[in-house]
Amino acid sequence: MKQILTYIAVFLIVNGLLWGAQEIYHYSDNQKLDAMETQIKSLDSKISSFEMSMNASGATKYAYDNYSKNIDERNSLVDEYSKLSKDTGSRWYLIPIPLGHSK
Repeated sequence: MKQILTYIAVFLIVNGLLWGAQEIYHYSDNQKLDAMETQIKSLDSKISSFEMSMNASGATKYAYDNYSKNIDERNSLVDEYSKLSKDTGSRWYLIPIPLGHSK
């Protein structure tokens, strides 16, 4: 029983070290993701407020061009966010696989 608890403790420690090292390695990317998320929310707010005002009073060509620019910027940002999120979101873990003993 003591041997099993030792193996479990070793695997927990190794996985903790792996997780911590990966978090440190991806720290700047995670900060960038947070900033991008804030920008996306800001663009969403601008887009929805424009849509409300457009429904109420119509839109000028300038306002519509600005609206289109905001949508294009948001879509580009979402694509970049998705790629970066996919790269930084995966983590490696060590999984114990019991080996049989022959006697």
